[in-house]
Amino acid sequence: MEDLSLVSAFDPANPADEEHAWIGVALDGVEDAWVRRVEFRHFAGSAVRVGGRARRVSVLNCASRAPVSELGGYRRQSFLVEGQQVLVRDCVAEEGLNDFAVGQLTAGPVVFLQCRALRAKGDSGAFESWASGILYENVVVEGAGLRLTLDWSRGQGGGWTAANSVAWNCSAASLQLRGPEGAENTRVESPRSLYSSQLARRLGAAGGTAAAPRIEADSAVRGDAQAGVSETRIQQEGAPSQPLEIVNGRFVIGGRAVWGSYIDEGWWRGQTYPALAAKLGGRTVTRFVPGRTGPGLTEDLDAMAAEYRTAGHRVFFGGVGLWYDRRRDDHTTEARDAQVWAPFHEMPWARSGRGRAVDGLSLYDLRRFNPWF
Repeated sequence: MEDLSLVSAFDPANPADEEHAWIGVALDGVEDAWVRRVEFRHFAGSAVRVGGRARRVSVLNCASRAPVSELGGYRRQSFLVEGQQVLVRDCVAEEGLNDFAVGQLTAGPVVFLQCRALRAKGDSGAFESWASGILYENVVVEGAGLRLTLDWSRGQGGGWTAANSVAWNCSAASLQLRGPEGAENTRVESPRSLYSSQLARRLGAAGGTAAAPRIEADSAVRGDAQAGVSETRIQQEGAPSQPLEIVNGRFVIGGRAVWGSYIDEGWWRGQTYPALAAKLGGRTVTRFVPGRTGPGLTEDLDAMAAEYRTAGHRVFFGGVGLWYDRRRDDHTTEARDAQVWAPFHEMPWARSGRGRAVDGLSLYDLRRFNPWF
């Protein structure tokens, strides 16, 4: 999308009118897309919103002007990114509450480069839980702050909002950069450009020094911040890697049907005592118990895979991952001690690891415990 002017019609008699368009351009489920030289006026929510299923997206030379909405909640997030491999470059926003924002579990890498927030009504930055690999470079926020930190005051008190993120040559009324242990956020003042140097390393010297943005390059922001991390291919030791296919309703590898048993995961009853964890908690690949590794705790995936292969299990059924930290549940906004341990207990429909059926619960009951139902 290029060279457009998008205007949201509103009631001029109501400066806080919200009965009009909220989002100018919404991108989700797309790859290798861009929005360039588009001016947005009067939108209540976002000029551009990049959803969690979008990647390799560039937002270039865009402006969000004169938003119309109330001042609160999830409003005036001018350029909001929830996807990955996204570049927001040379963009301007006026009177926003979070002009250059990343949402919950934004995977990164995401770059906000040479952007300006004018007359800001609220801080820019990560506002929900645990965005990763975010770079703010040469971003100016007039009248408000830039926050990549432990945050209990917005986003439902999401706690750690960003990890492994950087503010490089940025200016704001306040800069709050604090990350969890082992994934610290960093503030740097340097005469050189971090983005340009990493772009040059990926594309060659010419790629980092080009004066004008290149859509072909910029729309594919790679994970240069994690350079040196090679792709890992998981395969059975001593055997060539072959795809798993479904043919006539059967799992097939290399033209041969895969036979064997399956195993179901088990929900956790909150036991961190190693002698009881596997029996009471069952096995799952998504559980995280800080400092505890073993069956029923934080699984050693290599050991777990070897054990299941020896036992003849060919399929593992997994459900949604559980948080070990439930500080979000009571919606308070006070900072608390970060050393929080697992409070989980088995839910009424929980399985033991042997595929026990859900019984005696209505759909309403399930929704009370799990929003996925």
